[in-house]
Amino acid sequence: MTDTEMLHAAREEIARLQQRNAALEKNMFFLERFSTDPSLINFYTGFKDYSTFKVVFSTLTETEGSSDKWKQCQQEGNAGFNKQSVAEYETMPQIDQFFLFLCKVRQGFHDRDLAVRFNMTQNRVTRIVITWAHYLYLVLGEIPLWRSRETDCQDVPECFKASYPRARVTLHCAEIKVQTSNTDSTSSQIYYSHASYKGLLGIAPHGAVIFISPLYSGCASTRDITKSSGILDLLEPGDRVITDKDFGIQDLVESVGAFAVVPPIINCRPCLVSAVKLQSC
Repeated sequence: MTDTEMLHAAREEIARLQQRNAALEKNMFFLERFSTDPSLINFYTGFKDYSTFKVVFSTLTETEGSSDKWKQCQQEGNAGFNKQSVAEYETMPQIDQFFLFLCKVRQGFHDRDLAVRFNMTQNRVTRIVITWAHYLYLVLGEIPLWRSRETDCQDVPECFKASYPRARVTLHCAEIKVQTSNTDSTSSQIYYSHASYKGLLGIAPHGAVIFISPLYSGCASTRDITKSSGILDLLEPGDRVITDKDFGIQDLVESVGAFAVVPPIINCRPCLVSAVKLQSC
């Protein structure tokens, strides 16, 4: 081949490789690929569109002391991994790490599945998830959820305001099951079991979550959780606390000048269930 022919062939090969590279990038599983599709952004992250995702990310990573918190969480997430794999993990853009974490918590993808999607090792996925879980716990934990009584009165549905004008919070006890693993020292086999934890959620009349307690053992009673969760310190005299009849915390809330209210619809729940069963029969 002449020099001119070789140059022409080289240009054609470069063009072919560029097209192939563009096609591969288009099929890669990373944030920018879905930036123009709000439905997929919502599916994978829970945010309504790409711009909302970026605003949330910027807010989380540009707060005061965020760099120090991030370094601390990286050390916790990288504990037990070799330096080479840690260096590989740190080359991934932080915004794509956040996207991976949201895919995990939004859709519940297994770490192995995410490793295939993002073309990385499973250990690398685990480190990213652990790091972001620690980081969000530190950053979001500093945001005060409890609001003033005047603020809580805003945006409350009229029907709710008419029935419970002084309602401050609705308490709900949530139970979470967590998978745990144990290794048999004799056979080196891994056995999986489940542990249960309970926590208290407080929901304002307008629907926002304004209180989240620490998690307690699954055998803890709702009454004990209420006493130690800190919710009693936030209530003010005259507040109405809407609860289930099984809470049994009337005397606890009265000790701070508040009152526990069990709506009739909750009291009649067994009757309603029986009526539905009879109708179905």
